[in-house]
Amino acid sequence: YVAWDQHKTMCLVRGKSKVHEWQICVPPAFEFIYAVLHCHMLCIYVGRTSLALIQRLRKHITTALAHAEDSRFHQLLRTTDLADWMIVPLEIVWDDWSAALAERYWWDKFRRWCVNDMPPGVPRTHEKPSKLIPKKATELLRSLAVARTDRDFPRINALKKQIAAVSAELQLPHFIPAVVKVPYLTGDQKIAVSRVVNNMLRKVHCNSWERQAMRGRIRIVRTVPHSVRRCFEFHANRAEIASEEPDCFCSDAYTHIWQQGGDLSVRDGHFCLLPVSLSFKGQPLGSKDSLPLSGASCRDSTIGDLQQLARLLNVPMPNLEHLLPAALFSSSDDMLQHVQHVASQLNKVAVVRIVDKCPGAMWAFCRKWLWEQTRSFLITENYTVQDEDRSHVLLGLRELASGSGWVCSDRARLALLYLIGKGKSLHKPVITWRPICANCAPVVPRWRLRIAARAFTCFLRLLSKEVTGCFLHLSIQDVAGWLDDLNSWGCTVIGEADCKDQFNRILPRDVLQHLDDATQWLRNERQWRATQMFWSIHKYDKCLDRCGKANAYNFDVISHEELTGLIRFCLQEDRFCVAVGQCWSRAFALPMGGPFSAQAADLHSIWKFHLNKQRFYELGELSFTARGFPIWKNPNGRIVSLAQFRDNILVAAVGVGATWAMADVCRLLATAWSLRVLCPCITDTNQDCLRQCMGSTLYALGLAASRHGSCGTVCVHPSALDASWNLKHGAPLQ
Repeated sequence: YVAWDQHKTMCLVRGKSKVHEWQICVPPAFEFIYAVLHCHMLCIYVGRTSLALIQRLRKHITTALAHAEDSRFHQLLRTTDLADWMIVPLEIVWDDWSAALAERYWWDKFRRWCVNDMPPGVPRTHEKPSKLIPKKATELLRSLAVARTDRDFPRINALKKQIAAVSAELQLPHFIPAVVKVPYLTGDQKIAVSRVVNNMLRKVHCNSWERQAMRGRIRIVRTVPHSVRRCFEFHANRAEIASEEPDCFCSDAYTHIWQQGGDLSVRDGHFCLLPVSLSFKGQPLGSKDSLPLSGASCRDSTIGDLQQLARLLNVPMPNLEHLLPAALFSSSDDMLQHVQHVASQLNKVAVVRIVDKCPGAMWAFCRKWLWEQTRSFLITENYTVQDEDRSHVLLGLRELASGSGWVCSDRARLALLYLIGKGKSLHKPVITWRPICANCAPVVPRWRLRIAARAFTCFLRLLSKEVTGCFLHLSIQDVAGWLDDLNSWGCTVIGEADCKDQFNRILPRDVLQHLDDATQWLRNERQWRATQMFWSIHKYDKCLDRCGKANAYNFDVISHEELTGLIRFCLQEDRFCVAVGQCWSRAFALPMGGPFSAQAADLHSIWKFHLNKQRFYELGELSFTARGFPIWKNPNGRIVSLAQFRDNILVAAVGVGATWAMADVCRLLATAWSLRVLCPCITDTNQDCLRQCMGSTLYALGLAASRHGSCGTVCVHPSALDASWNLKHGAPLQ
């Protein structure tokens, strides 16, 4: 897993003899297992260190020459030519327990030629070695570590069962990292649970250093709490999956049920709650508020995890009446029962969902009306009903994924599509909807799709840097930088346009063709001569993602060929969803909510702009600001700058004809992308720009930017506030 280079170092001992060293880039807190070899004799010394390898070898030589150690290895150092010894790395380790396992493993591998006085990992106090790490269990644990690195979950489960069987036979703890979960963990509860864990470890027959290493692998954490939103979404998801069309409960006979959730409103002849207002003992409840369990339930959940830990350690359960008293768990679940009661009653007549771009608020709509709105949306967006059973659809997807060599999830389900209301609908006569297509258990595991999606984003980042004049931004932070840069050239008016068809009118086959063409063009531009392309995705920091094959342990590597295959599978094959009780599919557009849909739309924008960028000279001559953002300047002195994030296009301009910049940009983008690009002036009744969409204030992308006269500053604040810093959607946002 580690990239290392062999090179010769400076002379250590007499003459011109030199020692070989393998230098490894390792964080200082980590260790690695090494072996000291003799060039002419079959003798090996296995050890572990956090020092540089050459420093560790120097220390061994100094110790031997000073007669500070009288081990067999140091005797050999004193009686042989020091220039004949070399040190090589074997494996990277990240904690004491892994180091003990790895050191013992390599000693077992080379035990025929090892010159260690005792098995590595045993303290220098010469305690009697325990059987905590027998050879068979060590090999199983090493295989488990490799399986976890490869994310091979079926093999992980099989190895865990084998380790449990070996440990039960030898009456030894088969220590896999364990977690004890406590709902609503407090300081006193954590101390009590730690006392129970320490009591269990004292009963394990092992050395103190082994017990300490085991304690470092046990974590006491807090579980994910219940919330108001989860209580309501449980019922809402069941209503979406139900195959029978619901009834309408918008009548006076059911008014008392609706009013349990707040003030009643009427839209299109149906009842609704805008928003749902809940309170408990006079205090308002928001959708994100936690709902505590009862003390007895918390204690039972904790005891269940402790029993699992006792089975892992092969020790009996201690007496919990004294170590874990019930008085520590005295919370009441009155709030949870109250919210569950309201949710069960209200969901009989309505569907409760969060509000788009305002997750702290919830709206409730008539179940029949929302059912009809969802069906109308699916038909409008060219979804077709599948006659095939859902299980057969999933089976076919699994076969396709398995045939491509990908690990399939055993608990895969089709995506669930539903609608949530947009917050700005409060100021409109009709409710506008935001479709959500959620897939919590895809056919290809989510971890693999996340790696591929980040690799796709890394590809787009490289492509956008090579395409001259590209104005696509892959993060909202880059857009904020573009807003700050408007002062450098004196912007006076700004506006926002919307590409309505970006996610609904792009064909998957076009995206795949763009991907192939862009890949070949990028290889030629960067003069890559490699026969294969790889993407290295860092496990913890997205900023370290890069092109190339990294050998370090903290990178996941995916080939460009596999990335293309996953994109093809998700765009063309995995296009099914469940809504209003039926299975639907859409073959002639990007799958809504797909793992690569946003990146596919961005690729279409970049590549189409690259193919048609000569048209943009109609805006003027292309140049760049001091911070590298593209601007177009025409002979009349008008300057236009563009920034795109997803389907939002921001336009800034200054000079003669600045108010016409939006119309010119929309016309050029519509021609280049072959998609509709609309400014705010265009409505169902008006198809022409009225030159009213460019002004001194911009509301877009969850922020508001204002130009303040001649001072040329840009103020960014939440879009939930208007220009006077008042709530746009009214006071009740709980």
